[in-house]
Amino acid sequence: ALFVSLYMIWCERPGWWTNILNGMNDEMRVLIHAFKHTLQSGHSMQIARNEIRDALHREHPDRFPWGNQGASVLDVSESMFKSCSLHGDVTMNCTECNATVGLIKMRSPIIYEVNMQNIPVSTNEWLNSWIDSKRTTRYCHGDNVKITFNVSPAIIIFHVQQAIVEISNELIVANSNGLRHRWRLRSIIYYGNWHFTCISIDPNGNMWYSDSKEMPNFARHIGHISTMPEEGLMNYKQLRAEMVIYAIDSI
Repeated sequence: ALFVSLYMIWCERPGWWTNILNGMNDEMRVLIHAFKHTLQSGHSMQIARNEIRDALHREHPDRFPWGNQGASVLDVSESMFKSCSLHGDVTMNCTECNATVGLIKMRSPIIYEVNMQNIPVSTNEWLNSWIDSKRTTRYCHGDNVKITFNVSPAIIIFHVQQAIVEISNELIVANSNGLRHRWRLRSIIYYGNWHFTCISIDPNGNMWYSDSKEMPNFARHIGHISTMPEEGLMNYKQLRAEMVIYAIDSI
């Protein structure tokens, strides 16, 4: 489901996304090669999936066991997105004295763990509340630190397994300089009955359901995102949303 989600994103701008993803690690390079082969031939990505699974097992046999035990989609995402190259950075400034409290260099897409203790109404509100959350600074008596995206990460992922939260159609963050950053909802990965499926959303808002058991080589069109209420995206076919993926969209 994760690979299908990334494939649908990659297909929108293959050259641009290849430049973003290809330099992350060996596993991602194998996946990008499989994307190109799938696009040209129409074949499934099963061989590439097996190669990546073997590589992940060799590196972390406890996290990625063989057999029917399966693996956490969060663990797979963190391993697939590990990177030595820079993909974004944020600056933290005190709102009282404007002192720079910290600079975070992001070497992979941001993966947020949304739990029951820190959830506003939606994923967009969660992101903005994280940016505006109070953090103590030693530079003055101010207790509010503003986070500014200097270089936006291309992908933002929410792990929402235990959360009760609405899935926003887009994420919008406004910096203090007026610059806005926007990420569009591109995929929701669902889990149930020891099985992952996903709904991918194309640039036109069309929704495509993919289940490797029912439809090994293709996805089925199930409607348009505008017809689906945000609160209705957390569940599909008695399955529960596990992970939500957003991709950058410049505005």
